[in-house]
Parts: sequence; C-alpha cells; structure tokens
Amino acid sequence: MERAEELRASLDPSLPSFAKALVRSNVTVGFWMHLPMRFCKLYLPKNDTTVFLETESKEEFITNYIAERTALSGGWKAFCAGNNLHEGDVLVFHLLKPLRFKVYVVRGDDSANVEIAVQYVDAEGRQINSEFLNLMCSLPSDDKNQAEKDTKSRKKGKHLEIVPVSTFEEKNEEKSLIVSDTSKGHVAKQPENDEERSSETPEVTRTSELSVDFKDIQGIENFGIHVNGFAIDSELTEHHRNKYYELCSSQNCFLHDNLLNSINYKLAAEIIIETVNISESIRSSRLSSSRADYSVWDKTLKGFELLGMNVGFLRARLNKLMTLAVESEEAMEAECREVRMEQARVKEEMVSLEMKLLKLKESREKLDAEIEVLKENAEKHEYMFQEVAKQQRSPEKNTGKKPSALCRIANNQAKRKGSQKNNTRTKSLALCTITSNKVSSIVPFKSESHKRKRVGSDNLHNESMMMEQARELQVTLSQEFPSLIKYMLHSHGLPKKFCDEYLPKEDTMITLEDENGKECATKYLAQKVGLSGGWRGFSIDHNIKEGDVAVFHLVKPTKFKVYILRADSYNDILNTADQEMEDQDFDRLVTNEFKLEENEHPEHMTEDFDSEFLGGIRLAESVVEFKDVKGFKDFDIVVNGLVINSELSKNLQAKYYELCCSQKSYLHDHLIDGLNCNLVVGVIAQIVLIADSIKCSMLHISKENLAKWKVTLTCFAKLGMNVGFLMDQLESRNAKSKKYMEAKQERVRAEEELRSLEARTAEVKERIKSLDYEIVQLER
Repeated sequence: MERAEELRASLDPSLPSFAKALVRSNVTVGFWMHLPMRFCKLYLPKNDTTVFLETESKEEFITNYIAERTALSGGWKAFCAGNNLHEGDVLVFHLLKPLRFKVYVVRGDDSANVEIAVQYVDAEGRQINSEFLNLMCSLPSDDKNQAEKDTKSRKKGKHLEIVPVSTFEEKNEEKSLIVSDTSKGHVAKQPENDEERSSETPEVTRTSELSVDFKDIQGIENFGIHVNGFAIDSELTEHHRNKYYELCSSQNCFLHDNLLNSINYKLAAEIIIETVNISESIRSSRLSSSRADYSVWDKTLKGFELLGMNVGFLRARLNKLMTLAVESEEAMEAECREVRMEQARVKEEMVSLEMKLLKLKESREKLDAEIEVLKENAEKHEYMFQEVAKQQRSPEKNTGKKPSALCRIANNQAKRKGSQKNNTRTKSLALCTITSNKVSSIVPFKSESHKRKRVGSDNLHNESMMMEQARELQVTLSQEFPSLIKYMLHSHGLPKKFCDEYLPKEDTMITLEDENGKECATKYLAQKVGLSGGWRGFSIDHNIKEGDVAVFHLVKPTKFKVYILRADSYNDILNTADQEMEDQDFDRLVTNEFKLEENEHPEHMTEDFDSEFLGGIRLAESVVEFKDVKGFKDFDIVVNGLVINSELSKNLQAKYYELCCSQKSYLHDHLIDGLNCNLVVGVIAQIVLIADSIKCSMLHISKENLAKWKVTLTCFAKLGMNVGFLMDQLESRNAKSKKYMEAKQERVRAEEELRSLEARTAEVKERIKSLDYEIVQLER
C-alpha cells in the first residue's frame, strides 16, 4: 500500500485518484470491485453506466458501473484475468476523463513470498494453506525480506526432528506434529527422510511452563505466544509478532488468553495474523475507504470474538470510524444538495431575466414603429400647414378656383354631421310609432331571461366545485410559466389583464395543445382579447360544452397547454345522490304498504312473493358465481335468496357492477345473513357514491369527508361488505393530499424567500449604482 501511495503521489494532482487493495471477493469469488463511496459521489454518475479501464500497456477493458452499490461488475472478471490480478495486489485508479480510468497495478507477490510459503508444506505433501499464502502475498516488501531472513536463520539453527504426538494428544489431534530439540532428550523412531521433512516443517514445540501473566513480561524478548500448551511464535513472522505484542500491550493482556481449547494451534496462528492485518488496515484507513471493507472487517472480528479472542477494542474503534465516515458522507451530501439548489435558483433567475429581456425587446420594436408613424404624420401635417398658410396670404387670387383638399375635407365632414342629425330625427320618430302590441311582445322575452337566471342559480354550487378543482390543478402546474382559468360560455374570450401582460399586442397565431399532445392552431385577436379562427374546431374535437372549465398554461410565448375539466363528472354524482334519495323514499313507501297488506290479509301470505308486495324483488332461481357472469345483463344482486336489482337505478347497478369487476367478486358476498333488503340497497348506493367521490377528488380531501367516509366504510366492512380496496384508495388519496398541502406550504415559503432575495438584489443594485457614480466623480 505504501508503494501504491507513492505511485499515486507522482500522478497529476489535478485529476482525482484513489488506491484500492484487492481482497478475495475482488479476484476469486463474485468478482465485485467496490469503489470508495465518497469518490463515486463526487466524480461518477448517479446512474448505472459503462466505465473504461486502461492499463499501463494501453490495453482497454469495458466494465459496468452499478451506481447503487458503487461497484464494478460486468467486465471486471475479464480485467482481472487479463492482468493476472491476485489477492493482495494494490490498484491505483486515475480518473483521466469522466468515465475513463488509468489503472496502475502494484504487485503484492514475488519470489520471496513463494519461497516462504513453501516452508509450510507438511511432511506428507499436502497443498499449501491458501489463507496463509494469500496473507504472505499481501505483506509489504520490508516484511517479506524480514520473513525470508527468519526462515533462513531457522534452517541454519539447531537440528530439529519430528516426533509423533504422545497419547496426551490422541483424542482430537492425532494428525498434529510436535517438534523437539534432539539435544534435550529422547526422540522417537522416525522414517528415513526425517532430516528432509524437518527442514520443511515449522518449529512448533510443546511447553510445560505455567501460564505467564502479561504484567510480568518486560519486553518483546520475553514475549511468547502459547496456545493449548504449544508455543506458536515460529508460526508468525517477526513483523506480525511485533505488531501483536503492541496490541497486547495496548490492552495489557494476551488477546488469545480465552481462545477455545478445541482450536488447533495453526488456526490460532491464522486468527492472530488476521487480527494484526485488520488492525493495520483500520490504522491506515481513510474517509474514502469502502463501507464494504468496514463490514468485512467487523464480521471477521465478531467471529474471532465468538471464538474467545479479545478484539472488542478493535470493533469499538472500527464502529467509531464507520460513524465518522457516515457523518462525513451526510455532510458532503448536504453540501452537494445546497450547491444543486443554488444552481437551480440561478437557472430560474436566468430564465426570468430572459423573459423580461424578450418583453423589453418587443416593447422597443413597438415604440420604434410608433415613432416612424409619428414622423410620417408630422411630415403630412407640415405639408398641410404650409399649404393653408399660402392660401391665407393671397385669398383674392383663389376666388375663381376650386377649393383646396383641406377645404373639401372640411365640407365633407360638415355634410356627414348634417346627415347624422337627420338620421337621429328619423330614428326618434320611428321609436314614437311603436304600438302597444309590439311592446307587449317584449314581455315574454323578459320572462325567459328571468327563467334562465333561475336555472343558472341552481348551477352555482356545481360551478364553484368545478372552479375549485381547476384551481387545485393550476397549483400543480409549473410556476415558471403563467396560467389562467376560464369557465366555458357560449362565447369565448380571455381575461384582458392576462392578455395584456403575457400575450402579443397584435393579432397572431397561437397553438393549443391538449393533454394528449395533440396541437391545434388558432388565431388570437389582440383587440378583442379572444381566440377566433381554429377555436371552433378545437372545441368540437374535444367536445367542450358550456359549464366545463379549461386551464390554459402558457408554456411558450405563443403556445398554451390546455387542461379540460368536465362538468359531467359532478352531474353524475348529483344525479346519483338524487336517485338514491328517490329510492329511499320509494323503499319506505313499499315497506309501509307491505305491512298494511300483511295486517289485513295474513292468511294469504305465501312463499311466492310477488312484485306488487316487494316493489319488484323476486326470488333467485339459482346463485351464480361472479366468474360465470358474462356481462352486465347477467349481473344479479342476490341477498338472502332475493334479487334486489329493481331496488337500484340502472346507473347505480352499472357502477356497482364496475366495482365488483374491479375485485372479481360480489362485494356483498359475505354480508351477515338476515339483513333487511332495504338496508343492503342503502349500503350499496352509499358505497357507489363514496367510490365516485374518491374518484373525482383530485388533490385535496377535506378532513370532514375523510373522517365520514372512513367511519362509513368501516361500518360496512363489519357488516361483511368487501370495501377494503376503497379504504386503501382513501388512504392513498389522503397521503397525496398531505403531500399536496406540504408542497403548497413549501411553495409559500419559497416565494417569501424569493421576495426577500429580490429585495436584497435591489439593494445590491442600488449600492452598485452609487459606487459607479462615486467612481465617475473621482475620475473627473
């Protein structure tokens, strides 16, 4: 890693880079390459894309970058195979372009690693311990040289022989080996190749010494690692032994003191080595380190802790580092959000300034045209004045000539005024000759106008609901462009204030685009502030009727996006409510008549109920499953063996059938047995009305309606009606309504902030003007 950092320091600092040590999941299992999350958020895209990797030999590889996991996946395996990467190698990524890395490989293995690893082949020729080999390959160069020296020194030391494990080891360690010094005592019989095998076997000795308290150890010279009676110092390199001594000294105890007795000494040595490696990794970690590495280290230390290793202090240190990394990432994200918001604000301000600049340019062009017209008029008036002045100097010379053009204009104006006076007298005389019969013929017309006023007053409530819905829709539109609401009448005109502020001052063509993207060209008459040619075709194509409401959104200087709100949807709800009231009145009437008939003639009551007693209710011949219903004609509402279709209007039946189709079952299938038919009819009608109201409510549902509908649907559910889907829809609309209200509040806050910023901008501009004036004065 140190060599990689040196290489990274020699690269161009203006381009970002990072170093990454390869672990097993990068090059063997899974082939995932996790990149530092902080680096990815700063320099890589937020979505999945393709990243190019270029090696030192100019060879190029294509990989897939997964933004959610900040990792390289597809193509990474080919890169590993093409560059012969192994666990322990270190890669330096240099971002030359937005999606192109220059990758430098710092190898972690050399001949010294292989030679040291060969020393750990056992006497029977078993394969090298893969974990130990990978660990040795990840050592720095200085530690590799030191390990090589230790191995050579052990070869030149005392002659060691391998002896079988005594009966003390017979239970679980029959295959273990003990190495003892030949100068110290008896050696068991060995095969002929003892000398060869002893040179390839690590020095592991059994000790009979009592356990030593760590407080009694004065230094590294007295430090020994004993596991289950074995001294395993020789299993560790000098580097790992020294680092492990430092860890034990920091805790003032042996970290392996509480290891399980069943653990083999080789496994214990690997645990100690891995603990040292993780400790070094934690010490050299940075904010750019991947969270995946932190997770792997924590899981490994947790496993060691379960085996009895005292590594709790390392886990605590690791958790603290993870917390700091998360806080740093959150701070960076917050800063990035602020920068993005500032960029958006600047863009919006630029758009508004461009709109104002466009309006100023149009005003300048119009003023230029008016100036030209005034110049022409001034020239004409000058010519006429000179002509009249010449005539007044010599009037006696013009007696026998024709009058001038100015005189002819004056005479014509006088004649026209006289004719207008004559026409006025004629009209007054004509008005005086109107007979009483003609006056009486005016009266019916007045009564009809009063009738229309009465009819219009009945629709005021419906109009207010439509306008409220149109205002809710207008709020959801982009505030960057202006919009207006227009109630459709027989004649169509646009608000004059809106036209004066946002539309051209002369006649022009304006494009209307509906919600489906279909466009229609219309002619805008500036003097009449209305749409003429093309509007009739647009209204016919979209079936616009009197009473509908249209929302015009000016997305371009001469283009409207039109949203149409139909009045029919509200009329259907009102008709449904009226029909329900009529049905309830009819039900009460039928019930009273039925009771009266029962009291008068109880002996004639039989099981064959006729429609004259139950208002059209009849016995069901058979119960049909909903899946067998082919269409609306076959749809019967059966309750307690009675068909109650006649108790509901066709409109309510059709809408209830649609609700049942949406759930693919009868909503009344699980009603409580024995309920009154009239009660069931009222429940169905109320469910249809609530469903229509939910469907028509766009963004805002009042708290009163929400509470009322919730209570009603909950009661119907207890009766056995399947209304859970309506309650889900109600909750969904309520959530959207809350978001809508929050958005409105946020918009108000943003507008207030915008006004304050505009005020501050005005102050700054005034300050700039005063400074400019002072500069000019000083320059003089």
